[in-house]
Amino acid sequence: MTPFVSVQRLSKTYTAGSLFRSRIPVTHAVRDVSFTIERNTVMGLAGESGSGKSTLARALVHLDPPSTGEVRVAGIPLARLGRHGLRKARRRMQIVFQDPHGALNPRLRIKHSLGEALANAAVPRAERADRAAELLQLVGLAPEHLDRYPAAFSGGQKQRIVIARALAGRPEFLVLDEPVSSLDVSIQAQIINLLMDLKRRLGLTYLFISHDLNLVSYVSDSIGILKEGELVEYGPAEQVLRRPRSEYTRKLFGASPALHRGV
Repeated sequence: MTPFVSVQRLSKTYTAGSLFRSRIPVTHAVRDVSFTIERNTVMGLAGESGSGKSTLARALVHLDPPSTGEVRVAGIPLARLGRHGLRKARRRMQIVFQDPHGALNPRLRIKHSLGEALANAAVPRAERADRAAELLQLVGLAPEHLDRYPAAFSGGQKQRIVIARALAGRPEFLVLDEPVSSLDVSIQAQIINLLMDLKRRLGLTYLFISHDLNLVSYVSDSIGILKEGELVEYGPAEQVLRRPRSEYTRKLFGASPALHRGV
């Protein structure tokens, strides 16, 4: 059976100019990373700050395409699609970043922010108002919030709106890049519960990225550990949590005060 998401030998190298050479590589941000994600499951990706997690997230959905390697979503190789085909494919996959405050235009009412996402998803204009109201209700907010500006909302409410916007095109795959790290601990649990409820209700597949091993262990069916751009551990969650093969993984677990699943 073909996995829903397949990443094969993905690398991302950044280059800079030089007075003596035309282009020289300066940073191997992600190196030779491979993994798969089955449909309607969660892969957790953990690692310390600077390990390449966000770079991998952007490369995976081709916001910043990989230097080498291949990404397939639903069996479709993204690199072969071309600009128009990739734009259509992005309706099936969206990314949610960690900072909800910077993700919303402060000058736009929520109905306009959602309206833009719905327009990009080719939703007919006549249907956008009703669909925007449905999206807010889906994430636990009221339709009357559509007329408000982002400044009227808390951080947790803003992240709910960002998630609603990501769902505008009815995607099947979400990359969640530290989606709760900027929120208060009491709010984090609410957003995590929302994400897991949406996964069940909508049949979503997630790549959940976090530096917090407790969160990763709680939500994931499989886990990858990234160190300096390399995937040093990858496998079913129970296996990685109970019998990690990498010394680096064991050190990360040792530094974590408490892990879910009884580990």
